Amino acid sequence: MNKITVMMVDDEPIIRKAVKLELNDRHAQVECFTTDDGEVETKEIQLLDTFASGAQLMAALDMPGAQLPDYLLLDMEFQGEPTGGIFIADRVRKKYADAIKIIILSGRFDNPLPNEQNRLQRIHEVGNVVFESLRHGANAFVSKNAAGGFSVENVLRAIECLE
Repeated sequence: MNKITVMMVDDEPIIRKAVKLELNDRHAQVECFTTDDGEVETKEIQLLDTFASGAQLMAALDMPGAQLPDYLLLDMEFQGEPTGGIFIADRVRKKYADAIKIIILSGRFDNPLPNEQNRLQRIHEVGNVVFESLRHGANAFVSKNAAGGFSVENVLRAIECLE
C-alpha cells in the first residue's frame, strides 16, 4: 500500500497527540483516484513528526537527508502569533516550491457567535483568512472544530481532495 507522509506544527500538545493517535495508531487511510485508469487506490497516512513551532519544523526539513513530507498540517494561530501557520506556509513555499502540499488548520472561527448580528462580519473574516492562507501557499484550509469537536476526518477529506 502506498503511503502519504505528513508533518504537523501546532502549539497545542493535545492536538498534536490526537492527530498522532488518529493517523498513525489507527492507521488512517484515504481513497484516491489514480491518474491512469480512474481506479480508486487506498493510501495509508503516516505522520512522520509533529512540532510545537515553525522553527522546529524548518530545522527538521533543513537537516541533510531529511525526508520531505507530502503534506504539512499547520496551525494558523500560535500563542502570540495570530498568523503563524500562514507565515510558515509562505517560508515553506518559497524554499520547497510545490514539493509539499500545505493544509492550514484553525479553530479561530469555531466559537459560537453571541448573536446573528455578527454573522456577516464572521463570514467576511473567514473569507479573508482563507484567502490569505491560499495566497501564501496553502493548498487547503480546514477548521479544527467544524463537526462539533476536533476531528481528523476533516483533514483526511482535504487530503483526498488534493490527491
